[in-house]
Amino acid sequence: MVTERRRVVDRYIAAVDKDGVISTGHIALQLLPDLYISHNPFNYIDRDSANFRALLRAGEENDVPGRFFASMEEEIVDWSPPDQQVLFTRYNEQALRNFWQVFSMDTTYNLTSRNCSSTAIQALDVAIEGVMGRCSLPMMRLLLDPNFWMMGLLRGRAEEMTWTPGLALDYVRLLQRVIEPQYSRAWHKRVREAYTVRKSLIKKEIRLKKGQKFTQSDSHEK
Repeated sequence: MVTERRRVVDRYIAAVDKDGVISTGHIALQLLPDLYISHNPFNYIDRDSANFRALLRAGEENDVPGRFFASMEEEIVDWSPPDQQVLFTRYNEQALRNFWQVFSMDTTYNLTSRNCSSTAIQALDVAIEGVMGRCSLPMMRLLLDPNFWMMGLLRGRAEEMTWTPGLALDYVRLLQRVIEPQYSRAWHKRVREAYTVRKSLIKKEIRLKKGQKFTQSDSHEK
């Protein structure tokens, strides 16, 4: 229960509850039917305001034993169900499985350098690498897509500080828009409406000009 809201800090760094305990949230990646990537400390870290700054250092002194949940169902029982989900349909399944086979051999958890968010982002990077190569003019699409440039800004902030669930969620949403764009029919509808209005205005302007010519011709005859 959070009593004092700090929207930006709560969203992108951590929230402090009424007892002074700090929570950073959580993020995981699932590939049905059998692959679940969720990295957690083996024992939940007591993140109060007194030791949180020390925990943010990415050195080995803050490494702790970690664990990987086997499934979302297991994690829901232990923690809570997810409140946000982002779905991808284009990815390299074999590359993702190869990555996880190697990564999961080391369960070490570090709140800053090897946390749930950095693990999920690394896995996603591997899974979607090269998918844009199947599209026509991929470089042109990237350069003209504002979501791609926003991704760069978010990734820069995360690498300067650390990946948090809030940053990761925004980054993943932008990534989905880049590699799986959903073109809205409303855009085409607005274009057609604008064209129809413009066409109507041109016709009206032509009629007015013709009317002026007729008036001028009548005055000359008189």
